[in-house]
Amino acid sequence: MGLSFRLAIAMISLVMLTAIGVGTVIHRGMMASGLPQELDRMRAHAGLVADEFRNHIEIAREDVQAIAGMPAVVRLAALHAEAHPGEDIEPERQLRTELAGQFLAILQAKKNYLRLRLIGTTDGMEIVRVSRKTAGTAASITPQALLQSKAHRPYFSASFDLGDGEIHVSPIDYIREHRAIKTPNVPAIRLAVAVRSDDGVPLALTIINMDMRPLFQQLRDETPKKGYLFLVDEAGNYLVHPDTSKEFGFETGKPFRLQDDWPGLAGPIASKEPTSLQVQDKAGLKHAAAIWPVELADTRSVAIAEIVPVQVLMEQASTIAGSTVNVAAIAALVSGMVAVAIGISFSRPLRHVTTALNAPSRHQPIRLPVKASGEIGALARAFYGYLERESLLSAIVNSSFDAITTETLDGVITSWNPAAEKLYGYAADEAIGANACMVIPSEHVEEMQELRARAVRGEKVQQFESIRIDRDGGRHEVALTLSPVKDPKHEIIGVSVIARDITHEREMDRRMLALKSQAEHAKRVSTAGKMASAMVHELGQPLTVIGNFITSAEQMLKGHSMQPHQNALQLMERAGEQTRHARDVLVRLREFIGNRSTQLELHNLNDIVEAGLQSALIGADGHNLKVVRDYEEQLPKVPVDKTQVRQVVVNLVRNAIEAMAACDKRILTVATRDRGDEIDLIVADTGPGIDPDIRDRLFDPFVSTKAGGMGIGLPLSHAIVEAHGGRMSIESNEGGGNLFKIALRSAHV
Repeated sequence: MGLSFRLAIAMISLVMLTAIGVGTVIHRGMMASGLPQELDRMRAHAGLVADEFRNHIEIAREDVQAIAGMPAVVRLAALHAEAHPGEDIEPERQLRTELAGQFLAILQAKKNYLRLRLIGTTDGMEIVRVSRKTAGTAASITPQALLQSKAHRPYFSASFDLGDGEIHVSPIDYIREHRAIKTPNVPAIRLAVAVRSDDGVPLALTIINMDMRPLFQQLRDETPKKGYLFLVDEAGNYLVHPDTSKEFGFETGKPFRLQDDWPGLAGPIASKEPTSLQVQDKAGLKHAAAIWPVELADTRSVAIAEIVPVQVLMEQASTIAGSTVNVAAIAALVSGMVAVAIGISFSRPLRHVTTALNAPSRHQPIRLPVKASGEIGALARAFYGYLERESLLSAIVNSSFDAITTETLDGVITSWNPAAEKLYGYAADEAIGANACMVIPSEHVEEMQELRARAVRGEKVQQFESIRIDRDGGRHEVALTLSPVKDPKHEIIGVSVIARDITHEREMDRRMLALKSQAEHAKRVSTAGKMASAMVHELGQPLTVIGNFITSAEQMLKGHSMQPHQNALQLMERAGEQTRHARDVLVRLREFIGNRSTQLELHNLNDIVEAGLQSALIGADGHNLKVVRDYEEQLPKVPVDKTQVRQVVVNLVRNAIEAMAACDKRILTVATRDRGDEIDLIVADTGPGIDPDIRDRLFDPFVSTKAGGMGIGLPLSHAIVEAHGGRMSIESNEGGGNLFKIALRSAHV
């Protein structure tokens, strides 16, 4: 108040010295320049109203983008896109329940939002919908049986035509249910953004339906005395009008347009530049008009139109000018009171704003002078929008099933949401201020430092699988997503860490892999049964020959000459070869049928491949072979049984060497490739290739391209790869020969 009284004294002195001298000048000048000044004032006021309207829409645009980036949204969109139509799988059901709870928390924080939805791209069906009947009322989750298809709505296809991150903004129109206008009429605007995969493929839409009635009421509160304030769309249709029967006439086929009542405003409405001018209505009465456009999207806009009769403006100017001299006599007496009132009128709203700044941290209700006029009111409304934005982010974080924390660049924890309390067992007041290493196993600390450094450099770190420990020492498998935290100057000051507990998911993966291994074993046993007749021939023939050779040897040994002894020795050697052949058949069959348990551990595929390659190359020095190693560096680890995978490498490499034995050009290429969710292992040769008739049956037992081959090695390798959840295929090598490709699941996606 000290400032207010000093201002009062200054104003008293100023008014006493200048009021009488300036009064006459004002009286003469005001009548001459009053209209241009009023036009400028109207234009400024229309711009202030337009800015407030634009701010509300901008907040909604930021909200829908933030929602589209929520981890639960991205995961559910990906799961729904991969599922077959009508299929309802357990992980998707769980995520749908989780996301519905988060959407409900968002609507509770954002009172003007009527609906928040996630819609799939495959069939246009709503995946999750949370809604309320009217702004400010209770919100509820829509049961799955009541979800609808929105594939026919204009925003559905229009949203996918936009680029990554671009937002579809609908016209402001009435909400429809089953294609009919809802009663009572609810004007709304829809903002939609596509949820995309890492390679840019649209998976789903997130859509906000915003109730425009509270915002329309704010516009009506700004209507000047004895004047009009309208909101019109790009075609001039009335969206806000003092006569509500003229609003949204285009919805019923009877449009009412601004340019029909004031023909001179057709051009200013179509322009993207604000303007003020004099116009005549249809009766010829002169009006002062200010038009301020508000761009909602590239091809969509509205405009604020403030219109006052010129006669009213000039009457106000004449009254002010005529009373100036009379007022000067008493100005000195009342100026102090006016100054004090001005000081109070400025200080009170400012105190409210200052109090509101501290209210959220004290969990107190926020009271802002949003209905105040002038710049103070504009400041309060802008700050209220900022607080709404913060409440949205708070609702997302606090309702998330994922542990969301923030850390400084040194790893000191600065925020800790309820899901983090549940996962790690530490309360927020215990965790904040501590170092994040308290939940990171010692063997993963260096890994986390590298991830944090990547996020700070602006790299995208998503779904990196690691291990975290809770308060009791329990270990949790988690999928981490890291993002930089920036201050108002856009300088990186920390890192946001989202940790999703995937312990149960990975345990289920391991169980499924074990079941699959058992199923593969059963399949191999079944195949072995079918192989029985073939085995009789494969084993019977060499055993028969062995018996014949031994019988002949026995007869020859009955003599005493040296020559028969020498021949008997040769027969015995050949018998030994046949015996080893029969033994190999039995060993391979045992390996094929055997149900050796698969011990999955995380390994670097490059190390396994190199070890298998070294084993396979033993004894190949004389083959005039050129070996090309093309290993991709910094591969994610793969969950494999390294002994089994190494055996697959040995088998493929030896097959490739044998295939090139009669070729002049002998190039063996062994390569690895990171494809994100999978790691490829490639073994290529420059041999003669495989007959197309055999290629399709190459992984079947007893199918071989080698003259003496038994056709068991490749089926065994194929079975091992499938038991790991991978795929094995064969292609023609560009340089001639064969190219075997194995795809194995990466440890993280």
